[in-house]
Amino acid sequence: MTIQEAYKNCTILLKKDFIENPALEARVLLFYVLDIDQNEFYLIKDDKIISKKEWNNLNKLIKKRLHGESAACLIKKKYFYDSEFFVDKSVLIPRPETELLIDIIFEKIDKYKKLTILDVGTGCGNIAIILAKYFSLSNIDALDISKKCLKVASKNIKKNNIPEKKINLIYKDIFHFSTSKKYDIIVSNPPYIQTDDAKKLVKKRIISDPLISLDGGKNGLNFYHRLKIFTENNLIKNGWIFMEHGIMQREKIIKIFKHRNFNISVYDDLAKIDRVIAIQHRG
Repeated sequence: MTIQEAYKNCTILLKKDFIENPALEARVLLFYVLDIDQNEFYLIKDDKIISKKEWNNLNKLIKKRLHGESAACLIKKKYFYDSEFFVDKSVLIPRPETELLIDIIFEKIDKYKKLTILDVGTGCGNIAIILAKYFSLSNIDALDISKKCLKVASKNIKKNNIPEKKINLIYKDIFHFSTSKKYDIIVSNPPYIQTDDAKKLVKKRIISDPLISLDGGKNGLNFYHRLKIFTENNLIKNGWIFMEHGIMQREKIIKIFKHRNFNISVYDDLAKIDRVIAIQHRG
């Protein structure tokens, strides 16, 4: 069996309702097993024969994917904002749409300022790490309720050569996090899916991320209420909070933050879906 034939067979096996792009995932798994990139694939796909061991290894990964594990978790890596991150089943897998959150921060904030930044729900640390690379004079607190997530984030800090003490990992629930520190920027991609919907997505294997990283409470807005309170107490005058959110949540979140001291801006992602809210605290 040639590599091209193996690729076609993998694509057929991955054609399930919960897999959005089976051809893409087939390439991801195939490239991982064969340790090749896309350029190599096109050069050798019609000539090189896949070995029995390689095919067996590929089939093992496909079976795990069909049981609900994400392709990113199976190969233990995910690219986000041109950087590579280690990921596993304990963390939310970074999504391309979250890169909009980074774009807006870079657009709004001077990179040469010395800032104090808080990343709420850091997960694998992708947002905190990208910000640490860009804001070279700043320090970042990265908060998460999961010790497993913080271990992954710590691994990614080293993997991405972030200087020691640049990112301070904090094991804490935002609902019980109290500090006298004032932040220039608060950023969060919080859980925002309604509890019942989050459970269904996990049960049907549509999403393989941990439930705790998805469940935003009965109406999906629990974390935004908490972030609003935290912002009022811990964001400096003229500081910013940047938040990702789900479809049809924009107006509800605006209502939560609607206050004469808040200036609110909203942004759609490339699919024209409402995705990010940026709020400046006028104090």
